[in-house]
Amino acid sequence: MPTRRLYISSKKASFSYNLNKTLPNVYAMSINSIKIPITYDNIKEGENILKLILYQNNAQTFYNITISAGNYSARDLLSECKRQIDAVIPANTITLSLAETTAKVSINTNDPLIEIEIEPNSFSANLGFTEDANVLKGVVITSNTSVDLLNESIFILLENIHIPAEVDGKQFNVLYKATCNVSPFSIFFDSNDTGLIHNLKNAMYVTNLNFKIVNKKMQEIDFKNSDVEFCLVLRYIENN
Repeated sequence: MPTRRLYISSKKASFSYNLNKTLPNVYAMSINSIKIPITYDNIKEGENILKLILYQNNAQTFYNITISAGNYSARDLLSECKRQIDAVIPANTITLSLAETTAKVSINTNDPLIEIEIEPNSFSANLGFTEDANVLKGVVITSNTSVDLLNESIFILLENIHIPAEVDGKQFNVLYKATCNVSPFSIFFDSNDTGLIHNLKNAMYVTNLNFKIVNKKMQEIDFKNSDVEFCLVLRYIENN
């Protein structure tokens, strides 16, 4: 069966691509390659405050630790947290570590007479400490989930394709979504519960595609005028 490769480039997260000529009987799509610049902040202004409480000698001290906005890996974020903590709390009072297998964060006071508490907010959630955590206070506290940074999940959405299609017995009518999970070391595509990648039982005619590149909160990503490039492969059946 013939294929059509679309080499697409954009400086914006939301854009349209016109094929100039209608492609008939498209029955499958896939993303062959992708290049996404890491130019956006996954720790943003207004969501960058680490709130800690230290308990010592029947007294408690509150600290608001400001983490510089920027784009971080998990380890870089912990290093920045440590640097900012040491600037306001005596050095080496607090240590942070990241578990290799679970990517969970532990915060340790290194002193049985000192306890630490972390207040849940949007930033603590990035570190894996959420409101439903079992332990948010102690000499050692460990996050209940893995470090959660937005640059580790990027979604490419294809919108406004209104031709109904059935994929693995599921109906999709308006939105087809390709999921691209991006980490510093690998890029892979997850086709679960999407209308892309799998063969479509009901082929469609494609002339124009509307793309939107978002984070896991479905917020458009600001690539700061840098190019996003990817190759979309369409498989189709030629008309006789």
